Amino acid sequence: MPIILRLDQIMVDRKITLKELAESVGISYVNLSKIKTGKVQGVRFSTLESICETLGCQPGDILEFVPGDHSAHHGDEGGGDDGDGEEDGKDSEAGTDIRSALKKKRDDLVLEAARRRDA
Repeated sequence: MPIILRLDQIMVDRKITLKELAESVGISYVNLSKIKTGKVQGVRFSTLESICETLGCQPGDILEFVPGDHSAHHGDEGGGDDGDGEEDGKDSEAGTDIRSALKKKRDDLVLEAARRRDA
């Protein structure tokens, strides 16, 4: 994912703690921590708006696009967690690739077992 979250840097610049920001924005400490560390697949615009309003910044101060740099993100692949405590059901590209590879491997094993049985 070539989107880098810079929330931690903005928070240091503004001298605000995670607890203070979470209370001001109106989301849980845990969910804001996930956003800060980049362990989310998305952030609701309303949450981003509240964060920017509290920190006195623009979305571009928090989010950075790095073309072609798929290893520069923070956090995990997978899940549909946008930091609001609700699963969105969105699969990551990596998760889909892994599932496809596992399905192919399973199919290959089934075919091999059938060949052995018929031999």
